[in-house]
Amino acid sequence: MRPVRRADARAWLRMRRALWPEGSAREHRGEIDRYFSGHRHEPKAALVAIDDAGLPLGFVELSIRNIVDSCDTDRVAYLEGWYVVPGARRRGVGAALVAAAEQWGLGQGCTELGSDSIVDNRVSRAAHRSLGFDETSVVRNYRKDLLPPLRRRREERIAGDVTMLATVLIYARDMERTAAFYERFFGFEIARDPDGRLFELTSPDGGARIAIHQAAKSVKLGQVGVKLVFAVPDVDAFKREAAAKGLTFGATHQADGYAFANAKDPDKNSVSISSRAFRR
Repeated sequence: MRPVRRADARAWLRMRRALWPEGSAREHRGEIDRYFSGHRHEPKAALVAIDDAGLPLGFVELSIRNIVDSCDTDRVAYLEGWYVVPGARRRGVGAALVAAAEQWGLGQGCTELGSDSIVDNRVSRAAHRSLGFDETSVVRNYRKDLLPPLRRRREERIAGDVTMLATVLIYARDMERTAAFYERFFGFEIARDPDGRLFELTSPDGGARIAIHQAAKSVKLGQVGVKLVFAVPDVDAFKREAAAKGLTFGATHQADGYAFANAKDPDKNSVSISSRAFRR
């Protein structure tokens, strides 16, 4: 049992997505990046359980809350996330993670540990009870959107209603390098053909796929009239995150109610980030 390290980022991302599948890979990756850059409010700490070979078996994310229903103090250690990989369950890993969380809480000056689970999650309810948690209340939370939807999601469109762009093909000198660029900076997931002739990149958030093909020697890269535009809600925030990873965008330009900025991929293709899709 130890604090999570930067080398654990990929495994942490996989486990987070398994625990909270409603979040996109980009959202989880952004939270992990912020954690390692020092922004540690929620979670304030993350602990990982590993086996003898150093492979992650589970994790807990912890915070300090000043208000927790049914708790007596105003400084409560809180179990924000608790997950064990399926192959390691019922082997004491979950209990060891909670025990480590308790020790962390005591070290933070807390005398209570809080947690929660979905109302109908019977497995989580039984696990909490077996480790000494008292069930204090059952709550249903509600929300109401005060802003109109920015746009209908692509998957909600009726099949056959529109013809949609499905794939953008990029010719690359170094296919691995180009694929890694779109994986690192834009969150795409890479699938390689068995013969290695084509890489297909898919965004967990949906949208068009990117296919990467080996460029012939006769192809002059970076001279085509195409630009890949990625929709982001906050252009400057995305630029800061990208810069921290090693990609520098040009100046932020203001247009009709939205902003955009440009950069180049390893093959000198133009890429742009734009908030146009999110304008009100």
